[in-house]
Amino acid sequence: REGRLCFGADDGMLYSLNRELRLVSRMAVGPQLRSGVALLEDGVVLGADDGVLRVTDGERETRFQYETGTGARISAGLCAALGAVFFASTAGTLYAMEPAE
Repeated sequence: REGRLCFGADDGMLYSLNRELRLVSRMAVGPQLRSGVALLEDGVVLGADDGVLRVTDGERETRFQYETGTGARISAGLCAALGAVFFASTAGTLYAMEPAE
């Protein structure tokens, strides 16, 4: 993932570009992706308009999903810091998630 730019779009796709801004991968997620992404050592974290936080390999596979609740959306930025991922839903809840040991 070194040197890649990852971003989600309103078409429900997660895109990855190389340093020359050429498309490296495109992964269908489904709902609109407005929250931005957070890069991990071995994956990409993204939130979506369906209120589900996803951890993916950034190219093909969703490894983990967490649903925030019916009617909630994840539309604000995500932050990966201090060994956790921080995000908020439109239901007014702030989340801090750490990887399972």
